[in-house]
Amino acid sequence: MRSNRCQASAIAGWGSTQVAIKPERLTTSVTLKLVFVLVVFLGVPLLIYARFAESDSQRQFLLVENLRLQGQLAASTLRQEIATAGEKATEEAQDLIDHLSLSRIRVRLLLRPSGKEEVMLAASGPMVAKHRAGALVTALLGVPELDNMLRTCSGRLDEIRTVAVENEEPELVLSLSTISTVHGCWVVVISVAAADPQLSELIKPFLSAAEVQFAIVIYIFMAFIATWVGVSIWESLRSFASLATQLSSKGERETTKFVDVTPVKELQPTAAAIDRLVETMRRAAAAIREASEENAHALKGAVATIRQAMEPLQSNDGQARQEAFNVIERSLAKLDGLIAATQRTEQDLATSITEGQQPIDLGELVRNSVRALTEQRMDQDGARLACETVPNLKVMGSEEAIETIVENLLDNATGFAPPKSIVQIGVARNGKNARLTVEDRGPGVPPELLASIFDRHFSTRLGTDSDSGAPHFGLGLAIVRRNVTMLGGQVFADNVNGSGFRVTVDLPLADAKG
Repeated sequence: MRSNRCQASAIAGWGSTQVAIKPERLTTSVTLKLVFVLVVFLGVPLLIYARFAESDSQRQFLLVENLRLQGQLAASTLRQEIATAGEKATEEAQDLIDHLSLSRIRVRLLLRPSGKEEVMLAASGPMVAKHRAGALVTALLGVPELDNMLRTCSGRLDEIRTVAVENEEPELVLSLSTISTVHGCWVVVISVAAADPQLSELIKPFLSAAEVQFAIVIYIFMAFIATWVGVSIWESLRSFASLATQLSSKGERETTKFVDVTPVKELQPTAAAIDRLVETMRRAAAAIREASEENAHALKGAVATIRQAMEPLQSNDGQARQEAFNVIERSLAKLDGLIAATQRTEQDLATSITEGQQPIDLGELVRNSVRALTEQRMDQDGARLACETVPNLKVMGSEEAIETIVENLLDNATGFAPPKSIVQIGVARNGKNARLTVEDRGPGVPPELLASIFDRHFSTRLGTDSDSGAPHFGLGLAIVRRNVTMLGGQVFADNVNGSGFRVTVDLPLADAKG
């Protein structure tokens, strides 16, 4: 496997830049959005249907008006012919109708002779058999307005009327117009066959068209599906919120993971993120409780020591007073160290809670830390650092918390390693974990004390820190254990065969978080 190697060298500048991204806030609730989508889904088709229906109505009107105008032109021609034809008006009218180029309209010429009540079919185009003429006249007389027009021989009708002829196809009467002569009252009837395929499709109601009915059925089905999906999303979100409330209020939240009981598959990544956040807060809370108890114990011990040292200060014994000053000075130094360690601890905890966990390239962070420490110790005759890391091993956590782990491990190793020796740092994959190892060539730890090295205020080092001059308080490895635990990992230590000491840290890989 390819690895990155970093040797002890001076490289200026190290650290990391964090970019804070503010989460977008929803301006409306999901419920309101679903209601809005439903309203649009129902309202827009109604508006579209109204526009199409209006357009279809105009188209029907133009078609019928075109046919009516053709009929009116034929009626006007007949009016002139009948007015000048005299006694041969019937024959000449029939000849004229036969010669007119009428493709779809029908012209019926009715005559009520002067002084008579009967109405006869004087001419027709197309021709009507004599034995069917009476049935046609009877059907036309069924139009209510026609009887009054024949009696007064005046008036005009431009509205559509349906005429049912016995044993014949129905006709649609488009217009009626009268012609008055000395021979009687003539009525020109313009009609079309109701069975005309093109006309019947155009003039029938828009809603009754097969295409429109099919589109309505499809849309109703789509509306049902969309409504069902919207309601399902709404119910899923309610269940998600209800489940979160239950898990947060019951004792089972300690063992139940949100991601395992979330009913919505698409919300499982969110549930996993919530689980990580809850687990981080739970570990942080446990670390705060533990640190508060240990800090209280340590601070009380230092304060008690100072209080006991106050008594000799009031005596005249110069040696006793000097020893008391020394005790107080050591206790104050201890308090100062405890306060600094506590501050760093609280900062790490706060960062873990406020910034949450994010993927961190462990190998890159370790290399940066090694370079920074090497640059800091360039003029010192201490141990050298060498590291070997596998690239792209990312763990979930806070960068500050992981940096604290690495820095404390390096500080511990270089504090025990002999001058000129090599402290070996390694980062590798170990199953679902990233493994960090720091190994020195120091004296190691007595086997009976290995179980205590991660305890707070436990240290086998004597004297003061070679870099800062501050006394050792046994907090470094304790902070390492606390941060590793807070990140869901494990830490353990062992003596290296022959000579040396090794600390191993396992942190869960980012792609192994579920």
